[in-house]
Amino acid sequence: MIGFDVLNEPWIPVIALDGTSRELGILGVLSEADRISEVACESPLETYAVQRFLIAFLMDAYRFPKAGDRKRLFESGRFDNETIMEYVELCRSEGVTFDLFDEKRPFYQAVLDEKKDCCKIKPVTYLFHSNPSGDNHIHFEHDSSKMASPSESFRALLAMQTFTAAGGRGYYRSVNGDPCWYVLLRGKNLFETLCLSMLSIRECQDLKYDSSRHIWGEVENEKQGNQFVDVSLLDGLTFRPRRITLIREDDGSIRQMYYQQGEIIDKNGRWRDPHVTYIKGKEDYEPLVPSSKRMLWRDVGAFAF
Repeated sequence: MIGFDVLNEPWIPVIALDGTSRELGILGVLSEADRISEVACESPLETYAVQRFLIAFLMDAYRFPKAGDRKRLFESGRFDNETIMEYVELCRSEGVTFDLFDEKRPFYQAVLDEKKDCCKIKPVTYLFHSNPSGDNHIHFEHDSSKMASPSESFRALLAMQTFTAAGGRGYYRSVNGDPCWYVLLRGKNLFETLCLSMLSIRECQDLKYDSSRHIWGEVENEKQGNQFVDVSLLDGLTFRPRRITLIREDDGSIRQMYYQQGEIIDKNGRWRDPHVTYIKGKEDYEPLVPSSKRMLWRDVGAFAF
């Protein structure tokens, strides 16, 4: 079966500083980040989710002890290719394939067997938040014949894991609960935007930087409904509330996927997302969630603070 290597295959849409648009793999984006203006997916949900993914990748690669180390990287003006490649080789030595369709370990997915696992097969269009669904005859759409490319599917998968809401019994929300506002500090180029959005180990304070499991870990060995009482920063940035495996057909397209319950977080008050704006709730600080009953401008003050 033909694979799809997210390191090198083009799947991240970007706009260069000169205004030209194209798609690059992870390594291409990071090596040219100082010459790229921004990530520009069709959906703003995917645009943020892709950047969140890149930030987690970089934080795992660099593991800055202190904020001063991150400052020195920012002042250097670009990511170090040698550091990135050393990290890639370390991941590969631990069995990470970076291949979306590896038979034993598809990247950032679970290995789900239709005969052995209690899972559902859903159309891949279920990943796309922009697709209408529900039981209203005007907005109902579940066309399982529609297909998506590997690049489209992976971008949508990242957005699903970041912004997913509750989906029935056993299907819990993402790491921050109901989809909330996410904010990144924008720099003069993509390098600055990503660098400003990273954290060092000391900056995490009481929050663990990572846990015993690798963020690209062997998710096929995780059982559905795994509950985490304590979530580290890297775990939170790559949290997977759904266990998904893309099903690639002979023509290279994706029409279906395996789908079941994923991770559950039992919040203990320590988790704070570095990209989320919080407001004081009845008992604790809570993520700021957009509401149709509140005008957007009313949230500006919380963002600025």
